[in-house]
Amino acid sequence: MDKITHHSFTLDRHYPHPTARVFGAFTDPAARLRWFFMSDAWTLHALDAPPKVEAQATERSRFSPPGSSAVLTNDTTYCFVQPGRRLIFTYAMTINGAPLSASLCTVDFQTADGGTRLEFTEQGAYFDGFAKGRAEGTQHMLLRFGQELDSGTI
Repeated sequence: MDKITHHSFTLDRHYPHPTARVFGAFTDPAARLRWFFMSDAWTLHALDAPPKVEAQATERSRFSPPGSSAVLTNDTTYCFVQPGRRLIFTYAMTINGAPLSASLCTVDFQTADGGTRLEFTEQGAYFDGFAKGRAEGTQHMLLRFGQELDSGTI
């Protein structure tokens, strides 16, 4: 844990679904379990998620990448929730107990072009140069999120 890199990125996505459905899929615990935690053969060791995403709610998880014995943690606190419109949350991650990152995220949901425009902005402090990987990982996460929406499960 020698170097800290500060980095910010914004990802803009359009989903051809109503804004209420997109926001619901992003915050519903069962949907979130599928698109965020149980995809791509990651191993979920533990999850303590709130029954409802609201201000001051916390979510804690422990998981491992496919084929790896490394254990990552993610501790999230929702700071501001404007139902159907905006989320602001912080999260800190560790890998095998060592700090990995701390981030502030804003997710905006706007009705646009017959669907929903989702704008995801992350500002973070990343230990040992993990900044580039975080943006790539978030892009992949939003792709899985879109697949969840398209599946019609929500």
